Formats: sequence, structure tokens, C-alpha cells
Amino acid sequence: MTFLRSILAYFFAAMMINIFWPLLATPFGPYAGFIAGALVIGPTWFICHYKGFISQGKHLALDMGGAIATSVLVKTALNASFSESLAALPTFLAIIIGAILAGWFYWKIEGAEK
Repeated sequence: MTFLRSILAYFFAAMMINIFWPLLATPFGPYAGFIAGALVIGPTWFICHYKGFISQGKHLALDMGGAIATSVLVKTALNASFSESLAALPTFLAIIIGAILAGWFYWKIEGAEK
């Protein structure tokens, strides 16, 4: 049951971003990230994590970002040509590198497990 609940929560997070982000990006332009973070990501995080729909272990948290990135990549691959999908790969590589660095910094700040 926990697995199914997590899958549905990841689906919910991905759908919220794919539906509402384009609606906010057009009118707000460069400020869309901040506004979408407050209006879409914040409530989605509250529903998925704080209410416990996504179970996470003590030492590892697979966050909604993975589900959201995968859904956006698949959506782009289905709606656009293959070359346009490949054009997004540098962005995804930057996201992966940023996530690795953030995890490493967190590990250094919190202290490595003995």
C-alpha cells in the first residue's frame, strides 16, 4: 500500500507541474519560478511529504523532483522531435550535477555517518 500511495503522490506532483507551470510561465515571465514555487510546488510538497503520501527513509529521500523531471522529459519527447528532446539534455545534466553537489554539501554540513 505504501508503494502505491507513493506512486500516486509522484504522479500527482508531476501532473501539477505539467499542468500549472505553463499557465504561470506565460504571464509572469522571469518571475514564474518564484510564483510557481509558492503556488504549485509548496502546496504539492505539503500534500505529498508533510501529509506522508511519499514515504522516505531515514537516510535517503527520493524527492518529487525525480518524478517531475522524468515527466517533463517524456512529455517533451512525445510532443517534440527527437532533436528538441536532445537539446534539453544539457539542462538535465546541470540538474544532476547540482543535485549531486547539494547532496554532498548536505552530507558535509550534517556530518558523515560514522
